[in-house]
Amino acid sequence: LLEQMWKDSIVEDDSSSTSYSNGLYYGGNSNSSTVVYPRNFKHVLGRHASQFVGYDQHDSQEVAIYLLDALHEDTNRVSRKPYVEKPEQKESETDENAAAVAWDAHLKREDSNVIELFMGQSKSRVECPVQGCGRVSTTFDPFMYLSVPIPGASDRTIKVKFVPLDSRRRNMSLSVTLSKTSTFEALQEKISEALRSDIGGFDAAEVDKANLCVVDMWNSEIYKFFDSKDEISCIKETDETYVYQLTPVSVIRAEEIDEEMSNAMDDDATGNNGDGKDDREERCCGVNELDNSTKLMLDRNDVWMKELEKYVSSISQLIALLNTKRSSHEDRLAFIAKFKKFLDQCRACPDAQVNDESKQAEYGQITSNAPVSSK
Repeated sequence: LLEQMWKDSIVEDDSSSTSYSNGLYYGGNSNSSTVVYPRNFKHVLGRHASQFVGYDQHDSQEVAIYLLDALHEDTNRVSRKPYVEKPEQKESETDENAAAVAWDAHLKREDSNVIELFMGQSKSRVECPVQGCGRVSTTFDPFMYLSVPIPGASDRTIKVKFVPLDSRRRNMSLSVTLSKTSTFEALQEKISEALRSDIGGFDAAEVDKANLCVVDMWNSEIYKFFDSKDEISCIKETDETYVYQLTPVSVIRAEEIDEEMSNAMDDDATGNNGDGKDDREERCCGVNELDNSTKLMLDRNDVWMKELEKYVSSISQLIALLNTKRSSHEDRLAFIAKFKKFLDQCRACPDAQVNDESKQAEYGQITSNAPVSSK
């Protein structure tokens, strides 16, 4: 590589000054001068490394790495490389001594002017993460170049459209700035802070981050729902990102509970057990011995129905009590005592007493009109 570079660039001229067609000008009293044209250098480099052929743009770091490695291999003083183990720093050994030992071991295989001018050492310390081990390995490694990334913008500004839950409020366009590696949970938090400010005018409870849903819109339709754990890097600059305000889960659960309780109260009032039939007769199956007027009064008055439910909550309970295998004698006696108490309350009702008196009068009239036996 070196021979081809210098051989093609030797120029001999008898004049005291020489001008070249590529625009370079060299002067001197010497009959010969040695120069390296960039064109020739690029041409020779392309013959040895095909990735650098042509006039396309190339990474300057890749060119420098390849050139230094090639020059080192061509000028290495060690023709036969022996086997050398990589030394580790001992516990009582200083950094200077350990670095010198590692450098001497490296020179046994690699020794050139490139090494002397462009190579250095870096200290590496590795500790075992296993609890209870605690082993530490310290080595000194040679390096010729270090790749340092060029710092770019670490933040990103995302434009979103906020759609409030209240249709009387207008949609809002917001610009949120956060780290490129942030998640949608951080985006929801930023939007919540912006809405709680003077610009948004929302309360903290209204725009909690848990009540915000971030979606990707395409052709005026929701294309994708974003999870709070996803990264915002999936949002492109041309995407339309919308944030919808949702009803809090606690409010939805409270409404469901209220609806269930309301339905249960309606079923109790109408006697509907879910099959569309009136089941009050089934729940009151233990009061068949009452007269019709008393049962009609019970149907018209919810107070009597609630009083009856204290003694017979369902037909299944009555069946279980009447089954000698599923209930004890004491349970049946207790049920009879409670049911007698309920019948006494029914008889003590003024309406029931009036009905009893009318029946007694009717019964007396019937008996008075009955024929008397001649006996």
